[in-house]
Amino acid sequence: MARSKARQRRSQKKARSTSQLRQRLADAMARGSYQRAREDAKVLYKQEPTPENQRYLVEATIGRAAQMRRAGQAVEAMKLLRTIATDVPDTSGQFMPYVSEFLLGGDWQTAERLIEKVTDAERQTQLVALRIDHAVMCSEASQAHLPDALAPLAQRVRQALTDWEQGNDAAANDAVADLTDPSPWRDWQVLVRGLTAFDNDPSLAVEWWRQLDPERAPAAMAAPLWGQIDKDFLAQHPEQAVVSARGQQVYDTPWIVALERVQQALLQSDITTALRDAQMVNTSLPLDMRELQDRLSRMLYWQVARLGDEDDLALFSATFGALPDDPSLHRLQALIDEQDSFFLDDAQAAWAKYEQDLLHHDIIAPTSDRDLARSLLWLHMGEIAEREAPTPPRGLTLPRRQDEAGCAIDTLQCFRRSVELAPQHLTAHEALIGLLHVIDDQPEVVRAAHELLNHFPEHDMALVIVADDAFRHERYEDALALQTRALRIRPHEAVLQDRLRIYQLAVARLRAQQGQFDDAREILTSYLAHTDKEHQANILCHMAAVELKAGQQPDGERLFEQACEAGAIRLVTVFHMLIESVRMPVDAKWIKKMDREFRRGLKAKVHGPSVVEMIRILEAFAELGTHYDGLEEHQELVLQYLKRSRQVRFSENEFITLCHALPNLKADSLSFDIIKRARRSYPEQPVFHVAFATYYLSLPPEEWPLYEVDEALHEAEYFVQWDPGQKELAAKIDVLLTVVHAAIDQDRRSKFLNPFDDDDDDFGGGSPEPNIADLFSKLADLFGPPLDDDDLDDMPPFPPPPRKRAKRRRR
Repeated sequence: MARSKARQRRSQKKARSTSQLRQRLADAMARGSYQRAREDAKVLYKQEPTPENQRYLVEATIGRAAQMRRAGQAVEAMKLLRTIATDVPDTSGQFMPYVSEFLLGGDWQTAERLIEKVTDAERQTQLVALRIDHAVMCSEASQAHLPDALAPLAQRVRQALTDWEQGNDAAANDAVADLTDPSPWRDWQVLVRGLTAFDNDPSLAVEWWRQLDPERAPAAMAAPLWGQIDKDFLAQHPEQAVVSARGQQVYDTPWIVALERVQQALLQSDITTALRDAQMVNTSLPLDMRELQDRLSRMLYWQVARLGDEDDLALFSATFGALPDDPSLHRLQALIDEQDSFFLDDAQAAWAKYEQDLLHHDIIAPTSDRDLARSLLWLHMGEIAEREAPTPPRGLTLPRRQDEAGCAIDTLQCFRRSVELAPQHLTAHEALIGLLHVIDDQPEVVRAAHELLNHFPEHDMALVIVADDAFRHERYEDALALQTRALRIRPHEAVLQDRLRIYQLAVARLRAQQGQFDDAREILTSYLAHTDKEHQANILCHMAAVELKAGQQPDGERLFEQACEAGAIRLVTVFHMLIESVRMPVDAKWIKKMDREFRRGLKAKVHGPSVVEMIRILEAFAELGTHYDGLEEHQELVLQYLKRSRQVRFSENEFITLCHALPNLKADSLSFDIIKRARRSYPEQPVFHVAFATYYLSLPPEEWPLYEVDEALHEAEYFVQWDPGQKELAAKIDVLLTVVHAAIDQDRRSKFLNPFDDDDDDFGGGSPEPNIADLFSKLADLFGPPLDDDDLDDMPPFPPPPRKRAKRRRR
């Protein structure tokens, strides 16, 4: 009897301790204390080795291993998992997390062995998919241990996701193009397809993502984006519905609910609905939370500027009023108008009103900062005016519709006002000089450059402009000093170095004219020592002219003969010597001697390289804007020499030189003849096709042969695409094609080229009518850099090509 009572007491004690262990184990697992839970599970399983207690042990061990892995103890975590290898049941609830933890820890060999033991087909499919998902998402350290069959495909998926993050949708789709059915990789392909369609076609993205397995990683990755565009998706997930309902129960205040609706409306880019919901927030917000109202108003202010219209502006004003930094909402009005190119003139007017707001209200302090802000506004207003009605360069006119009146304040006024308000605003100075270059107002360009140097003494562009002006006015020493300063700022600029040498030659000539022959000799000798052999002939001609000026006739003749030996072509050297003799000037007999030899050479058979070099010399005078007695006569003689070159076969580079140089020499018909010959001789050279188009686009618009120009440009575009070194020419062709296509479209619509042409009447329902005036600024860049030393006066409008004369029949 006593023994049975003692046995009963031990049994009751044991039952109580087991119950307490289960409760303590459950509490530890709920808190995430898996180490404590695992210790209790081991004791419990030892006392009662039941399947339920075995499940506790497995779950606690897997949870503890996951904690250790996340803490960086992956090796110890794998060892811990192996201690329960015989205890894990073959169920999806425990076997799948067990294998998954091995995969996450990088122990692919153990995971592969466990997967091979599974015989159930459905379970095997799940494990293969799990294995693929972990191969894609594993860390860089684990990637080195991937099986050979998984590594390349996993790398392709990761590369596709990287391409999508960088905005390269085409590359992302190409990377996963081969991951098709029935492979388990299909879900990753569907994920990438949906991601690339998310921004442009949300409905297509949803169609792709509906094909995903909801139990796999791709579906989990797509869920946040999917929920933004498909509210039914959120409703189908109970956890989301529970969170939303609990939020409404806890935060049932009207203004909080309205604020959530504002957020949802903005996610849908519905600014009108957001403003209406914001009215509810504004009226029901507690007094002690007015800071939230200010933040909401500023956030919605910029959303209205980005997405809104006039009605949204009125709704914002009625809800929040004006902001302290925009007291009349003129800035908001301007930002809205700028979104539509049709209202650019209204946008400029609104910015002008806001500029007055800055002047009369204490929005910005101190005064210097306020003036700088106003200067920035005027600069922006000028940019708007240029977009509305671009300033055409001198000699270039494009058709403009009568209803295109432009902005009330033109670009030049805006830029000048910007400079006046803030002389320290460098960008305003540069914009003004660039515009003055386009319209070819050289005196104003120089004046603006001097103003820029007053505030930025070492500005290279301004130094070059002022140096060029000094050279044009024969102040050679000033030009040399200014150019030297500019070269210190950009010491490796080849154009500046070449221009500096030209100024040095001019100073040497000036010294010789002043009788300082030793100084002239020193300059030229130094220059000769740093000149390539192929360019030494010109320097030797200058040295010969100095000796002739000094009365040293034998030395001058000797240097001239050295120049002829150094030069590849005697006629070109004679031309150099003749020019320098006239500019020095030297003895009249010597000038006559050089003139006779020059004219005699021009009467001989035309030599292609000779005429090309002489054209290049004349082009240099046109670019520099310099002159000497007899320049026009010499130019006419050389052009006549070129006209006799019809039987001469120029090289490709020689044709390129002629096509670039002749427009500056006002040789219109000859220029067009050379361009046609070049196209026939070298039809695969895109430069000649572009020159053909540029010639015609320099004519008045009513004389443009649009379809011939379009064909030439398309030929050039075809040849340029095979030459990676022609990027600048390709950009020029693109701009010219834009101009021509816009002109063709406008010709079809408004018949501005031929009002009596009844062809091509079917143009309704197409794209909106192009504003060809918007192409002024682009086309202006094609006729010379806006801030280089080229003179736009040297680029006159070309007359149409001459008609061919009928050949006379021989008797």
